[in-house]
Amino acid sequence: MNLRRISGLIALMSVVSLFAFCLMPSAVRAPSLASAQDGVPVADAGADITIEVGEVAVFDGTGSTDDVGIVNYTWNFTYDDEMQLLYGATPEFEFWTVGDYDVSLTVRDVDGHNSTDLVRVIVEKNFLMKYWPFLLLGAIIAVVVLQAVLSARKKAFVSPKNVARYGVLTALVTAVTVATFVPFSPTKGYFNVGDAMVFFSALTFTWRMGGICGGFGSAAADILLGSGFFAPLTLVAKGSEGAVCGVLCKIKGGHKYAIVLGIVVGGACMVLTYFVGELLLLNVGLGAALAEAAGNTLQVVVGGTIGVVLSHSVKRAYPAVTKD
Repeated sequence: MNLRRISGLIALMSVVSLFAFCLMPSAVRAPSLASAQDGVPVADAGADITIEVGEVAVFDGTGSTDDVGIVNYTWNFTYDDEMQLLYGATPEFEFWTVGDYDVSLTVRDVDGHNSTDLVRVIVEKNFLMKYWPFLLLGAIIAVVVLQAVLSARKKAFVSPKNVARYGVLTALVTAVTVATFVPFSPTKGYFNVGDAMVFFSALTFTWRMGGICGGFGSAAADILLGSGFFAPLTLVAKGSEGAVCGVLCKIKGGHKYAIVLGIVVGGACMVLTYFVGELLLLNVGLGAALAEAAGNTLQVVVGGTIGVVLSHSVKRAYPAVTKD
């Protein structure tokens, strides 16, 4: 076979091969390209999430797909100036700060290929955060009206001496609460021994002073400590603690059993009010509410003990101060 015949045969084979290649299906012509495209996973971080402060955001990456299987889900975002990392297809996170958060989901398959998608979490104010100033203002107006009604029947109720007592005792409750502040992160609340001044006011003077000074003094502490949305709840919790203690401790002329009863029942009112309010209004969850209830119970024990000792000492040393 001479060179000319060989060249012609090669040319003919080339033409036939090109014609056959053009007639092939695309999936057969380029298997390597199709394989590369199918090997990359597709991340799906789910729809945007809107929740209120204190609620748990549940992420959903189960919509992510891959031809060989996803082996890792990593979620990352910045929260309170710190990087947060979550793992798994459906992790959860509890948000306690209002704002919009862009959360990135990165998925990885068994071949090491990665893909990323974003989801936005919108954290809105809860009921108390939105309306606490109006609730507190309404409570103040209600107390002022009640004072006006009662003062028409008893002038001594708004005497200069009593007004001074209200002011001093309210300030004491606020000062001691702020000075003994220990934060409790699960509910954004805090431990304190301000209850000592609430019980002191109720045991030493009247149930009205225990309720008004204890409630408004503690609510003022919330505002000063940056937890103003707790103030309406605190007003009811600490106000009921002081008022109930003040009523019960006077049974049988202030018998020691009556004092113990007043502290126990008044303290129970405070613990229960916080527990129910945190569950229904602040969305802290059962676990966090129970944990704070335990802390509040400890506050009652410590505050009640200090309040009894202080009240007894003041009554003995300064009897004129405690009399109308």
